[in-house]
Amino acid sequence: MRRLSAHSVTNFRPGLGAGVLLLLMAYSRWAIGAGPAALLHQQMSGASLIGGILFGSLGVGYFIYGKKQGKVAYLVCGAALAIYTFVVSSAALVIMIGLLLSAGPWLLGRFF
Repeated sequence: MRRLSAHSVTNFRPGLGAGVLLLLMAYSRWAIGAGPAALLHQQMSGASLIGGILFGSLGVGYFIYGKKQGKVAYLVCGAALAIYTFVVSSAALVIMIGLLLSAGPWLLGRFF
């Protein structure tokens, strides 16, 4: 088993996505006046949680496919699907936005 050294820990650099995600989460909760404590104690319904898992995993798949194939529509819709559930807390909105973003690449390819 490999041991961590001081050199490997000091050279760790988190990606830009982690910082953007934390800023999005903080802004979404502070914008509605909930404050920083709401980041730790979010109230999510079961439907919102399942929708977030479903559309988040679909978004990661879209993102990887778009990156490998060079298709911008899949790349953008995948990133949006993976991130929007941190901003939206209503179950109905999670499902509606998720369905719209899931059909986004098909709609963009069909009409544009």
